[in-house]
Amino acid sequence: MKIILNNFEGSTTFERALRELTEGAETLSVAVSYLRVGGWEFFRKNVRGLSLPKMRILIVVPFSD
Repeated sequence: MKIILNNFEGSTTFERALRELTEGAETLSVAVSYLRVGGWEFFRKNVRGLSLPKMRILIVVPFSD
């Protein structure tokens, strides 16, 4: 398991981890507990250049009564 910390010198960044995890991969599956608009834009920017046959993301969206 990799711990990903953006904006922390010397740590594995999201971009680096994504590159390492997808090198030679055929699919990318990501599950997150929540995702803000800024996080979605960041994720989308970083996967845009990947040429994987299949990518999917699972997001848990809270709801209220």
